[in-house]
Amino acid sequence: MSTRQQAFQDTLRQLAEEFHDRFPGKPTAETQPIIDRVRRSLSWLRRTAELSDEDRPPRFVDLWIALNALYGQPRYAKEFISRDSQDFREFVQRLAELHSGRTQLGQLISKKHFRARALELVQNKYLWNEWWGKKLDKYREKSGKGLVQFQEASRNCNAPTFLFCLFERLQVLRNQIIHGSSSASTRKSRDALYPAILLLEEILPEFIRLMIRKGQDTDWPPVPYPGKETPQYPEQS
Repeated sequence: MSTRQQAFQDTLRQLAEEFHDRFPGKPTAETQPIIDRVRRSLSWLRRTAELSDEDRPPRFVDLWIALNALYGQPRYAKEFISRDSQDFREFVQRLAELHSGRTQLGQLISKKHFRARALELVQNKYLWNEWWGKKLDKYREKSGKGLVQFQEASRNCNAPTFLFCLFERLQVLRNQIIHGSSSASTRKSRDALYPAILLLEEILPEFIRLMIRKGQDTDWPPVPYPGKETPQYPEQS
């Protein structure tokens, strides 16, 4: 096991201990959105930590599920419209508005190696749908504006915008893998997977730490698909 993997497992153990100390009992209507999100996310992160460094597609998928567990909202209505980007934007903004949230997220994105990896993904043409659609003029325009927005957010330590720019590229990578649009060994995904995995392994613990320590200072949307015998579980007629 690599030093990085061991450090990741140690971080998860510390987060799990802190989580159980802060939320020792059964969830209430107020705490269930935080408890279920953190509990579910940690369960997927523990799976990630058990995988080999070489199992990159499974590692990325588990990390993405762990992320989605934190920001997802109920979307069961017949008029269902995918709103992943909006849900993530709202989630990061909510974290940034917590006490010390903006500072903590700012410290995360200010790390030199973190910025370099994020920039690598923002500049990766394979992570822009416009490039795949052969709309090269639109790709150049949109990717150029995206890069400017990312660099301004980096200079100004604007964590919500920085992380949203990164999320959009990660989401394209997620779609390529989940929808079977990439083989396991194809280079275009492999080159993006490693930095994506490293970034998510840093991002998720920071998100969870903020939710555990400060998350009760704000209101959270209902958790999707609540468990049986929990406050948000649908009443039986």
